[in-house]
Amino acid sequence: MKLGRMLLVVAIAFSFQACRTADTTAERPALEQATVDSLMAGADYSLGYCNVALNAPAPCVEYRGKAASGVAPGCQHDNCTTAKANARANLLTGIPPACGAYIQCNDPCRCIQKSSAGTVVDSPK
Repeated sequence: MKLGRMLLVVAIAFSFQACRTADTTAERPALEQATVDSLMAGADYSLGYCNVALNAPAPCVEYRGKAASGVAPGCQHDNCTTAKANARANLLTGIPPACGAYIQCNDPCRCIQKSSAGTVVDSPK
């Protein structure tokens, strides 16, 4: 399996797992089926990451450095913002709500593109 396709499958699987375990009272951005279908079809997509700050105070000490990823179709700035919002939502499913203020999503998104030769090209945005 190609690296880019494998990353996509892992990111989508994590997103679906996060949606199943999410608190139903909180708003969570979710991937729509059309989005998932377009990602699996090989369209370009953004991959964003978020993590809990390494200097987060109690009660977040045990969650310092915990990270999550999120995806969104397309490789423009707005798509990166959506991917980071999905990553933040995924991360919030595994940490106490009080730690949400210490989530950092500063790293640039990765743009995953399918070339005309059918190969996957991974490049920073």
